[in-house]
Amino acid sequence: MTRNSCTTLCKTILLLTLLCLPAPCLAESLVAVILPGNLPRYQVAHEAFQKIMDVGGKGKVKLIVKRPNPDKMSLSNDIRRLVGAGAKAIVTYGATATLVAQKVARGVPIIFADVCDPVSLGIVKSLQSTGVETTGAACKTPMSDLLDAMLQVNKPKTIGALYSRDEPASVLQTDALAKLSSNHGINFVKAEAKTSQKAASAMTSLAKNADVIYISDCSSAQMNPSEVMQAADNAKIPVISQIPGLGAEGALLTLEADPTEQGKLIAVHTLQIVSGQSAHQLPVRTPRKINMVVNKKTATKLGLTIPPELLNSVGRVIE
Repeated sequence: MTRNSCTTLCKTILLLTLLCLPAPCLAESLVAVILPGNLPRYQVAHEAFQKIMDVGGKGKVKLIVKRPNPDKMSLSNDIRRLVGAGAKAIVTYGATATLVAQKVARGVPIIFADVCDPVSLGIVKSLQSTGVETTGAACKTPMSDLLDAMLQVNKPKTIGALYSRDEPASVLQTDALAKLSSNHGINFVKAEAKTSQKAASAMTSLAKNADVIYISDCSSAQMNPSEVMQAADNAKIPVISQIPGLGAEGALLTLEADPTEQGKLIAVHTLQIVSGQSAHQLPVRTPRKINMVVNKKTATKLGLTIPPELLNSVGRVIE
């Protein structure tokens, strides 16, 4: 056998070997997932995302899931490592992780979930045409509806907000509530939950100066929700929020975008991007499943009456 014939035979054997390899060895794209703080709402969304990816992405996608602390440094470090590992797309939960990913992972498509207002936060230019290699699912719910529901139950003299100045979504929501409160002639105060360990004490301090407390989209308040809600319970003060699942923890009123829907929406976008579509070609999805949740058990404990009109209009009542 000549040298050329031997080379040709070797190449043929190598090609046949590659063709016989399982599909994942040839076609899998690495998709990184960032779950900051391992928050319960993110877990629910990710479970829905994972189910679709297990079916639609089989043989096409390999997921790497990281659960960093929600501070910017931890997020940045993990995202850099994932980009270095060859991630072809990055899935982020929440506004802070998304904004950090846009700075650190330039050129890598980003698919976000559970971001309250991606346009106002500067993540995308518009919901229809993002203008950047970023798309995903927004979770914005009408804060005016939440406040109106509270006013139907009892008009407070002062509303307090628990927030974090380090989290853009938290600041955005807090500022919006301050403006709405002013429009209704309600005083407004706020307290910062700087860390998850200090969130409950911040809630206790806030309760001394407010009649109702709004918990904004800050990770520190969500990492230990039972402790934060226990502080409100001890102070006998109602809590309102737009955080999914907080009604089950004892909040009087919540207006929630369904996390399961969020996970499903971004799974579809992820599969489209892995199949070759550009993120900027895909519009940001908005929530269709939005529920007002009323906790009657909390209302009874606080001596509050929920008007029948409100009860008849909400999506879920916790007895």
